[in-house]
Amino acid sequence: MVARPSQSQPDLFSMTLPIAKKSSSKAKPSCTKCLETYLTVQDVANRYRVFRSTVWRWVKNEHDFPKPVKLTPGTTRWLLSDLVRFEQAQKAGPQQKRRKEGGF
Repeated sequence: MVARPSQSQPDLFSMTLPIAKKSSSKAKPSCTKCLETYLTVQDVANRYRVFRSTVWRWVKNEHDFPKPVKLTPGTTRWLLSDLVRFEQAQKAGPQQKRRKEGGF
């Protein structure tokens, strides 16, 4: 049985809050990093189909692999945009090397 509000209790569904007026110009955030997507080490490992230890090895040994962002002690994340830039550079990299070496 559903209890209905009595006359002395206000109906919570009929209560409304004042609606703020929308401004005509869209407010841009002052920080572009706050709109970024952060990935965990497991997310990065899944993206490249490797183990988490491989991701950490890349951070240590591969100088062009994106460095993680330390948010708090024990919380390390990668910016998705950094990984996408890295992937694009990797795709363009072999073609640029061939051109410099005189191939293709």
